[in-house]
Amino acid sequence: MNAQNMNDEKDLMPTMASSLPIYNSHGEGNWGGRIELNRNKFAKFLGLSKCGERSVIFNRNPNSSDKIPPHWFTDTVFEDVDDTGFAFLEKPDEKWANIKDCGNFPCTAPNNLIYTFTGTTYSGTQPSTAAADFTIVPDEETVGGTYPNCVRMNAQQIYVCQINNIGMFQFESLDDDGWDRAVQPVFLLNEETGFNNTVNAMMDHIWDTFYTGQRRMPRFPVAMATGQDYTLDFSATPPKKMRFNLDARTGGTKIKIPYPVAGSIAVSVAGTKIQPNAYDDNIGAPGLLTKDKGCGENCFVGVYNYLEFWIEPGCVIHIEPKDSIMAKVRMDWTMAEFFSDGGTTTFVDRLAASLGIPSFRIKVVAVYKGSVVVDFQIDPEEPAEVADAVVADDATPEEKAAAEAAVEAARAAAA
Repeated sequence: MNAQNMNDEKDLMPTMASSLPIYNSHGEGNWGGRIELNRNKFAKFLGLSKCGERSVIFNRNPNSSDKIPPHWFTDTVFEDVDDTGFAFLEKPDEKWANIKDCGNFPCTAPNNLIYTFTGTTYSGTQPSTAAADFTIVPDEETVGGTYPNCVRMNAQQIYVCQINNIGMFQFESLDDDGWDRAVQPVFLLNEETGFNNTVNAMMDHIWDTFYTGQRRMPRFPVAMATGQDYTLDFSATPPKKMRFNLDARTGGTKIKIPYPVAGSIAVSVAGTKIQPNAYDDNIGAPGLLTKDKGCGENCFVGVYNYLEFWIEPGCVIHIEPKDSIMAKVRMDWTMAEFFSDGGTTTFVDRLAASLGIPSFRIKVVAVYKGSVVVDFQIDPEEPAEVADAVVADDATPEEKAAAEAAVEAARAAAA
C-alpha cells in the first residue's frame, strides 16, 4: 500500500465509468501532504497469494513517478506477517527515462519513499526486523545505506532503520521559466556520511493531441536524515526564486547552496525577512549558523559564493534576489591595521555616515587581502507601511473618497 496526493487526480468516489482505475491517475505531486495512519492491523501476509503472486503490505503505486508523501504509522499491529509479506519497494521504472516523460533518467519519487512507525506491536509470525519504532526506506546505497542502525533486506529492496529522524526535504523553483529551464539532476550531498540523493524534476504530464508539452514541474521531494548538514547542488544555475519545506518527526537541517557568482539573497519565513548573520571579524567570515535562532537563520559567504540556511520541520522558507547594490572597496592597509582600527564595525559606521543612511542597510560579505578588500552590499530602504483610511461612520461619500485617495497617494510615495 501507499497513498499519494497530486494535481488533476480522480475523485475518490467515481461518479461515472472510467477507462482508467483510480491508482492509474497521473499528475504532479502536491506541495503539501502527509499520510497519517493510526491503530491499523495487518494480518496473514505470509509468502505468495493463492494465485502465486507477490502479496505484501507495503509497496508503491506503479505510476507514482513524482512524489509519494511521507507515511506516518502510529500503534500499528502486525499479526502473522513474515519478511516475504512485509514489504517490497520497486525501483523507478526505466521506461520513464525518455524525452516524453522524465528526460535522461527516470523520475525519482520511488527512491524517496518513507514509511515511519511508532508504537508497533506484533503477534504470531513476525518479520526478522520487528521493532516498536522504525522506518522503512528503499535500498539505495547512497541514501538509506548511509543511515545509522539500518538492516538491509535484499529480497524486499528495503532498509529497515531504527531511527525516527528520516524526513522529506522539498524545494521548488518559483522562477517564471521554472517549467521550461532544466536544473536537474539535483544532488543533495553530505560528504561526511557519503550521502548522495540524486533527484529528477517531475514527469511531463502535459499532452496536446499527439505531443507532450515539453514542460515539467520543477519540484523536488528528497528523503534525508535530519540533524545533519547538506549541500544542494544544481546541474545548472540555481533558480533565483525558490521555496523549501521540511516534513519530519524531529530535527532541523542546515542547507548550503553554491552559486556561480556573488549575489544578494533575501531569506524569508512566513512573509518576514530574516536578516543574515553579521560578519564576524574573529573568523573572517559571516557568522556561522548557530542552529538555535530558529528556522530561517542564514548567511551568504562571499568569495566562495554560497548561501546557508537552517530549516526546521513544519517551516516554509522562501529565497529570492534582493535589489541591493553590490560593491567593493580596496584600502591601502594591512589586514592587521584594518582589524585593529575596529574592523568591519568601524567600516560600516563610517560608510553609513558618509552616505547618510542607517548602518543596518550595509552588510559586509567578505574581507580579504589585496591590500585590504571589503565586499559589501547596501540593501534597499524598506518602504513605509501606510494604514488603511479611517473615516467616521457618518462621513459623506466625498469625504470617504478623499481619505482613500490620500492613502493611495501616500502608498505610492512610499513605494
